Amino acid sequence: MNNELENVKIDLNDEMAMEEVLRIVKKDERLALPVVKALSYLPQANEAMFTLVKSLRGIGRIHALPYLDADNDEKRKWVLEHGVDNDFDPCLNAIASCICLGNLPKLLENEKTYCCAARMVEKMLEDEMILELDDGIDVIKGYVKFSRIHAREDWQLLALLKAAWLLRENGEDVCLPEIPLRLLHDNETFKMALDIGIDVQDEMLDRIAADFTQSSELFELLDAPHLALAKEIVLGDVQCEDMAPVLMARAMLERCSEAGNIS
Repeated sequence: MNNELENVKIDLNDEMAMEEVLRIVKKDERLALPVVKALSYLPQANEAMFTLVKSLRGIGRIHALPYLDADNDEKRKWVLEHGVDNDFDPCLNAIASCICLGNLPKLLENEKTYCCAARMVEKMLEDEMILELDDGIDVIKGYVKFSRIHAREDWQLLALLKAAWLLRENGEDVCLPEIPLRLLHDNETFKMALDIGIDVQDEMLDRIAADFTQSSELFELLDAPHLALAKEIVLGDVQCEDMAPVLMARAMLERCSEAGNIS
């Protein structure tokens, strides 16, 4: 443990001592874990824990949040609104906030708390860390269910696509969500849409027609008829100063055509 911290007594009745603890931990947030563990054994330490959580911005907040009892509206509101606010790892902060708050599907159900709760889900979906939660699948199901009602922003709808895909990947039945196809913009989002049964072949071909040098990664996702149409586009007359991206795209298309036996 840090030498400075060893010389400070964690005493809730000693305001100056607690201020010194806070100063030390803010200087090195790695020290937060032993402090919050010590606080967790003290009666009536929850307010001090809340002060600590609000004062930290990195790994310390992640360590402290699971020990906080969000026992009133002020604490629940703060944790919810700052669920992804972290300079070290917003995703881990979201997980810690979920542990603190509990019952995230209930927060997704409520229109007033949906947006903040959805932001936490979005962060946890990015690297599929949401599955680390004991109730991760239930949280994803809740997000899919209530996003059909409340989702308005593009980021919420893209997270809905990822959530539906992740449920399907984990063997769960899921009704196809209504996703504006204009939001699909890369190989990952188009592939997720295809994997859950949304037909986006025409949309991928449109993207290729608009600029096949920037969308050649989509070739491998096309079915045979659309791959043949893409071949007409890519092998057509193209005039540009730098032909290297064109030649690279044509080579990729040829590999996909050979794999799909398209002549």
